[in-house]
Amino acid sequence: MCTKMVRALVAKLFSDDPTVTRIQTDPSPHDARAIRCYEKADFRAHAEIVTPDGRAMQVYCDRSATPADPLR
Repeated sequence: MCTKMVRALVAKLFSDDPTVTRIQTDPSPHDARAIRCYEKADFRAHAEIVTPDGRAMQVYCDRSATPADPLR
């Protein structure tokens, strides 16, 4: 369910604004379930970063990498 929800949100964000080329988020690097959910929704883990809230894993999804059917 998580993956379908993330895919639907990504599809909406990309369809609402054609100038958006990348969506990114930063789950905890210790939250393997969240990272896996994002990866299944076509996000790619980029790097571990430091945010004001602590360490995070930067993950992103590019418009060009997003399939047309978000609910596949």
